[in-house]
Amino acid sequence: MANEILSRKDIIKVGAEKAGIGYKKMRDAMKAMLDATVKGVSDGKDVHFVGFGTFGVKYRPARSQVKPGTTETFQLSDTVIPRFKPGKFFREKVAANNVLKKKYASRYKPKTPKHVQSAAQPPVVK
Repeated sequence: MANEILSRKDIIKVGAEKAGIGYKKMRDAMKAMLDATVKGVSDGKDVHFVGFGTFGVKYRPARSQVKPGTTETFQLSDTVIPRFKPGKFFREKVAANNVLKKKYASRYKPKTPKHVQSAAQPPVVK
């Protein structure tokens, strides 16, 4: 089951309709907003959209890794990566969607810990 994709063009179209402005104006406004967000984050600032979330950076220190399938180790240099932390409204809106819960719950089967025995099977006494 593939995820549905909402493209940038789809978002611009919906935003233009809701705001009652033309597609080109909405496209330009969205580009300016995204450019400002990228500029702020790349300058090391957190960019807050109240209720939606916060864009920022996360530092990853240098570390050594083991190449899969071999025992060869190699060094990864330190880096800074972009991060996104969803806001309360955004998290609650996604969590309240029962269609998503059903869609994703079917992908995961709960794992029973080995130390927990089934109620149908009595414990083995030796």
